[in-house]
Amino acid sequence: MSVPTLAVELAIDPVVVSEHSEFDIRGAVRNLGSRDLDTRVYASALLVNGEPSGTWSLAIMNGLRDEWEFALPPGQRVEFRRLLPASSLLRGPGRYELILDVGGVRSAPVTIECQ
Repeated sequence: MSVPTLAVELAIDPVVVSEHSEFDIRGAVRNLGSRDLDTRVYASALLVNGEPSGTWSLAIMNGLRDEWEFALPPGQRVEFRRLLPASSLLRGPGRYELILDVGGVRSAPVTIECQ
């Protein structure tokens, strides 16, 4: 089994929303390897209760890019952010678990409650 060359973080604010709210979704990737790394953040997946979000795929492929996403030096960290309506990710009231997957490396889960 290979050792991951990156670490992935996910932060979402707020964690209690209504269907009419917006999420501030922030991700970060740290290069744990010894060479520059193409993070492929643009190909990341946001899993909502284990299923990839098509909305995230569209959102992360568009927008401004930090040049470090394509050549992240060893030991460095790059952050990215998207604002999305809760209704684009959640299917109504309930609790949801969101996980960011970048190149097969997953963040810790974040639990969201939609009221």
